[in-house]
Amino acid sequence: MSLSAQNRGRRAAEADMRDRCIATAATGGTVWDPVKLEDVPATATVYAGKCELYWSTQSIITKQGVTVEGYVLKVPVLAPALPIGALVRISGAYSDPLLVGREFVVSKLAAGSHILSRRYQVKEPTAPGG
Repeated sequence: MSLSAQNRGRRAAEADMRDRCIATAATGGTVWDPVKLEDVPATATVYAGKCELYWSTQSIITKQGVTVEGYVLKVPVLAPALPIGALVRISGAYSDPLLVGREFVVSKLAAGSHILSRRYQVKEPTAPGG
C-alpha cells in the first residue's frame, strides 16, 4: 500500500469517528478521595478526542467453532497509545446518546502493518463484588 493511499484511508477512517472519548490511566501514585475518605489510585488523561465504539463478532475456525464477541474502540492512528487497563469514558456520541457516560476498560490492542486506525478491545468494567 502506498503512503498516499494509506493516508487517504486514515483520513477516511478518522472521518467516521464521530464520537468523543476520554481515556485515563493510573499514574502509579495515589490521591486522597474526600468522598471515600481514603487514598485511591491517581490517574491522568492519556487521550481525549475522536473515537468510534462498535460491537464485533468474530468466528474462529476450531473444532469447537468458537465465536468471539466484544466491543472495539477505534481512535486515530496518531493518537497516543492507550495502555492496557486504561479507563475510557464516552463523552459525546453522534448517533446514540445512551453511550454518553458509559465506561470501558482497554483489554487488548490490535496491531498490523498497514493500519488505518488504532483498534482496542474494550470491556465494560465489572462492579466491585460482581
